Amino acid sequence: MAEAAGKNKKTQKKEALSWEELLVEKALARIHETNRQVNESAERFEREMMEKNRQIHESAGRFEQRMRESAEHAGREMRGGFDPADIEIKGDVDYAGQNTNKTGRQTDGPNRFSADSAHIDLPNLMQKFHELGFVFERSYKDAVINDKKHHISFRIDITLEGSDKILIVEAKAKPTNKDITGHVERMKKVRQYGDLHGESRKYLGAISGINFNENEKLFAMKNGFYVIESSGNSFNITAPEGVYFPVEW
Repeated sequence: MAEAAGKNKKTQKKEALSWEELLVEKALARIHETNRQVNESAERFEREMMEKNRQIHESAGRFEQRMRESAEHAGREMRGGFDPADIEIKGDVDYAGQNTNKTGRQTDGPNRFSADSAHIDLPNLMQKFHELGFVFERSYKDAVINDKKHHISFRIDITLEGSDKILIVEAKAKPTNKDITGHVERMKKVRQYGDLHGESRKYLGAISGINFNENEKLFAMKNGFYVIESSGNSFNITAPEGVYFPVEW
């Protein structure tokens, strides 16, 4: 009996150890499973963060590219389609009715500007063309274009810009036929430059003068130019209509 009781106690002790070992194994298994899940979650989180970082960098790159393209496009639009690297504006600038006077206008040298455009008030001039049905949003005086790559250079006294048209004005105190034919050649250069730089807007031409002889006035309209007769801040604009018509370059 004693021997049987001893064996029974040993068996119970062994079974107790087996249950303890089983519980430990289960606990260890749960720990291992938890660690596995944590590691998988960490790896998954790391992959997701790397993917998000990649997407952020790609989006930032695309945004930067769009901003560069927009800046280049805006630069061209704000300057008559002229590449900012090629244009120097020496005179007054008017944008959305805000006029900025620039000093240091060049008065001699190969690209000299006459004082004939100095008296012209840009907002008033834009308003006069608005009355004729044009919407010019920006304007500036005394621009020098020097495209060294294509060997094209010219100067512009006054530029008025709209969304679909750009008006190029030659200003003289008393315009001559030579001034008018010279402006025709200038318009050809402007169009050539615009085509080389992807400018799709149409160019119009105008001759501005304080004193206009009738012959010169008719000759200007014959060449498709608007005639701007100025007196102080007041303007009288004659369109080349009827027998003549505006030329678009």
